[in-house]
Amino acid sequence: MPFIIVNTNAEIQVSENMLNDFSNLAADVLGKQKNYISVLINTKQKMLFGDSLQNVGALIEFKSIGFGDKRPVLAEKLKKLAMDYFGAQGLFVGIEFVDMKPCDVSHDGKLMG
Repeated sequence: MPFIIVNTNAEIQVSENMLNDFSNLAADVLGKQKNYISVLINTKQKMLFGDSLQNVGALIEFKSIGFGDKRPVLAEKLKKLAMDYFGAQGLFVGIEFVDMKPCDVSHDGKLMG
């Protein structure tokens, strides 16, 4: 049940390809079914990275029921997507991984555990 939320100050439009690439990343690396993955990308946000509003970056929140040992792979691949799509500088890509308990997650009105 991965949820990916991206906030970036990049001045771009969100595309279907962009959303699909973030979803495919979660599906491929975690072995999750795509119909359980949700992606939200907020662009054009007022954000400060380093000491300047001109630095382009992204803050990514990635929630899932379990990551196993996949966090390092996900971190590198998420950073690359942020750099490719948003023009973000790697230094300004922050990622928070949140391991959710199944009893705290619902899909289709039913708890996952």
